[in-house]
Amino acid sequence: MNPERELIKSILEKHSRCDCEDHEVETQIAFDIERDRYLCKHLFTG
Repeated sequence: MNPERELIKSILEKHSRCDCEDHEVETQIAFDIERDRYLCKHLFTG
Protein backbone atom coordinates (compact mmCIF):
# COMPACT_ATOMS: atom_id res chain seq x y z
CA MET A 1 0.00 0.00 0.00
CA ASN A 2 1.31 3.46 -0.76
CA PRO A 3 2.28 5.84 2.07
CA GLU A 4 -0.54 8.31 1.41
CA ARG A 5 -3.14 5.55 1.74
CA GLU A 6 -1.51 4.43 5.01
CA LEU A 7 -1.70 8.00 6.35
CA ILE A 8 -5.36 8.34 5.40
CA LYS A 9 -6.17 4.95 6.94
CA SER A 10 -4.45 5.86 10.22
CA ILE A 11 -6.21 9.24 10.31
CA LEU A 12 -9.60 7.62 9.73
CA GLU A 13 -8.95 5.01 12.42
CA LYS A 14 -7.88 7.69 14.89
CA HIS A 15 -10.99 9.77 14.24
CA SER A 16 -13.37 6.82 14.23
CA ARG A 17 -12.54 6.43 17.93
CA CYS A 18 -13.33 10.10 18.54
CA ASP A 19 -16.73 10.88 20.03
CA CYS A 20 -17.02 14.44 18.74
CA GLU A 21 -19.64 15.75 16.32
CA ASP A 22 -19.49 14.32 12.79
CA HIS A 23 -18.90 17.72 11.24
CA GLU A 24 -15.92 18.35 13.51
CA VAL A 25 -14.48 14.95 12.66
CA GLU A 26 -14.85 15.56 8.91
CA THR A 27 -13.19 18.96 9.25
CA GLN A 28 -10.33 17.50 11.29
CA ILE A 29 -9.82 14.63 8.84
CA ALA A 30 -9.71 17.07 5.93
CA PHE A 31 -7.22 19.24 7.82
CA ASP A 32 -5.01 16.25 8.72
CA ILE A 33 -5.00 14.96 5.14
CA GLU A 34 -4.02 18.36 3.74
CA ARG A 35 -1.31 18.82 6.38
CA ASP A 36 0.13 15.35 5.78
CA ARG A 37 0.00 15.79 2.00
CA TYR A 38 1.88 19.10 2.37
CA LEU A 39 4.48 17.56 4.69
CA CYS A 40 5.00 14.52 2.44
CA LYS A 41 5.41 16.73 -0.60
CA HIS A 42 8.00 18.96 1.05
CA LEU A 43 9.84 16.36 3.14
CA PHE A 44 10.12 13.57 0.59
CA THR A 45 10.64 15.58 -2.58
CA GLY A 46 13.11 18.02 -1.08
